[in-house]
Amino acid sequence: MDICQILGEKGLEKALEYYSEDELKSIIEKLELEKLLKIPGFGKKKILQIQKETFEDITGKKYEEVLFGDAWEIYEEIVSILVSYPKTERSRNRFYLYMPLRDKELILKRLNYCYKAKKFVEGLTQEEINKILEYLDGISDLKIPSLKKFRDRVLITDDEELSTKTKSEYYDSIYLASPHEARGIRDDYPLIFYLYSKNSALYDTLSEISDFSINIDDFSIRDIVPELFIERFIENSQKIKLILDMYKILFEIKNSRGIAADDGAKLSDYVQKLQKISDRVDSFSKGNFPDERLNKLKEALNLEEMVKTIEKDINERFSKIIESQDIGIAGKDILSMLSDIKHSDPLKAFQTYIPKQLEDAYRKIVKESVDSLNQKTGLDVSELFPEEVSFPIEANRNELFEIKENIRKEMSKREFEIKKEMMDISELWDFLNQRVEECYDIDFFVAMGRFAVEKNLLMPKISEKGLSFRNGKNVLIQNAVPINYKIGTTNDTMAGNENVVILTGANSGGKTTLLKLALAIQILFQMGFLVPAEDSYASIFDEIGFLSKHRGESRGAFETSLKRLVPLAIEEKKRLLLVDELEAITEPGSAARIIGTFLNFLRNSNTLCVIVTHLGEDIISSIKSIEGKLPEDMRVDGIEAKGLDESLELIVDRQPVFYKAGKSTPELIVERLSKTTEGKEKEIYQKMVDILRKKP
Repeated sequence: MDICQILGEKGLEKALEYYSEDELKSIIEKLELEKLLKIPGFGKKKILQIQKETFEDITGKKYEEVLFGDAWEIYEEIVSILVSYPKTERSRNRFYLYMPLRDKELILKRLNYCYKAKKFVEGLTQEEINKILEYLDGISDLKIPSLKKFRDRVLITDDEELSTKTKSEYYDSIYLASPHEARGIRDDYPLIFYLYSKNSALYDTLSEISDFSINIDDFSIRDIVPELFIERFIENSQKIKLILDMYKILFEIKNSRGIAADDGAKLSDYVQKLQKISDRVDSFSKGNFPDERLNKLKEALNLEEMVKTIEKDINERFSKIIESQDIGIAGKDILSMLSDIKHSDPLKAFQTYIPKQLEDAYRKIVKESVDSLNQKTGLDVSELFPEEVSFPIEANRNELFEIKENIRKEMSKREFEIKKEMMDISELWDFLNQRVEECYDIDFFVAMGRFAVEKNLLMPKISEKGLSFRNGKNVLIQNAVPINYKIGTTNDTMAGNENVVILTGANSGGKTTLLKLALAIQILFQMGFLVPAEDSYASIFDEIGFLSKHRGESRGAFETSLKRLVPLAIEEKKRLLLVDELEAITEPGSAARIIGTFLNFLRNSNTLCVIVTHLGEDIISSIKSIEGKLPEDMRVDGIEAKGLDESLELIVDRQPVFYKAGKSTPELIVERLSKTTEGKEKEIYQKMVDILRKKP
């Protein structure tokens, strides 16, 4: 198979970003084309085209649709119901690709999938279903955020070629040709990375001023900007929590009742990995890194306020000590002090003559305060206060500024180190993407299961050439009445094995609804769904057609309809054809003879046909005039109205009676109008009723 020819050169190039060539071949050969929806540019239209080209490539035959005529409208009604169940756009799109198939193996595979989905949903409580739907509602593709340049870091190197090769939009990069060019870099960047090679001549100088030295052989952008890999997790933090919650509830369901969306064997491992990711993301997004050293540094950013408090405490304590002591100075010491003040720094001259017990008290208070501050911040603040006695005592503001700058640099470095240490979750990015894809699968699986449960779908059996069902309910309408019906050959004996059925009966009796029920069952089956009927049999038809009544069509409608119908009596395709009031396109007398002739030819073809008509007797007469009798492979069924109820609604047994023509009862409709109108209108309607009920 030439997948390039099927996907196109650009399409293949894009698809290979998501799947290997072997995976693509498998997806296409097995017609699992919904998997291609994740690829940008691969919408429903493109994938349906791929489906056609795949069929032609495998079979060598021209692709032809299974559905024709108004059967497409029934299919679209079914799909419109199906797409209301999933919570994600991806899963809704998958239902749009669930076209009716001719491939028995694939139909059986889908039927089995639908059966498992139904059983899974049946095993859930409503609370569990609601939780799963709540979690699925927030699932979408993971986003990769766009990041700006990180101004807190620089990559330096003394190899000009390396500098060119390793430039990036995410950090500054500087080439240094001599040691003096490195001056000032430490002041400008909290984080300095030195990239060296065997050609590096300034290794000793540059490695000394750098925070991290990296050999070019070990270089990776993740070593410089781990945020590239961490921020994507933070960007998707809400989705990660939803995915974790989803797998937790799946794990609980598996443990409590043994049911799972798949085999459930890996759920425990998935939950552990997702929990690890979620915990890390919480740390990153809230800035609560689990690191004692970093937490102390953050507290130390408030150093100035701490110092003000300590200054006040030291001064109060020292003041009390001085005030409590009676300090005397000898006369000769005063003379010496005055002389020293005259010839040197007055403060230093004065400090020289402070008594030792006062100096000891001062140093003790300062040491206690410095030790306390050191313990709180983990910083060396021993140079913050003067060693010599002074009053009031003040911290060195230049030293304080320098310490705070060092704190910021140390914080940047420590945060960076922690991010690198926690980079192990970056290896789980692909795992996380796989879980998102699996959530789409779960959404589709649960949606299919909910549809099957709510519509009470059951597994059909496959027949060679026939469709039959018991208690079939039309999924397209509310409060559908269960119907039994059969056309063609199946193992059900409710009726014979006739290939052509003429369905007659009352207006508004449910004849058209029965056709749509049969269509819905057959289309759902060939889509690969369970069907809304008990004890059902269905065949795999090459074509499924529905020709509904279209009154008021153009003058050429009669000719167009004949051109569409006649080939159906000749072609040997296995076909299900349902026709609704074909007589509406021409005069009743001519219509009966034309339809009779057409049905007589059709019964000898490979087509099963049910035709709804109000010209039953005329059509039967036309066929009998050709064959002498109604052929054994044709049948006439009927639906009859029995009267009007108290609300003036038709009383109809919508279950067709086999082998009995149904009476068309327009007089009941006219009678209802006569009872719901007044005056002259009522008089006219009543006259119509009287005439209709007169025996000819």
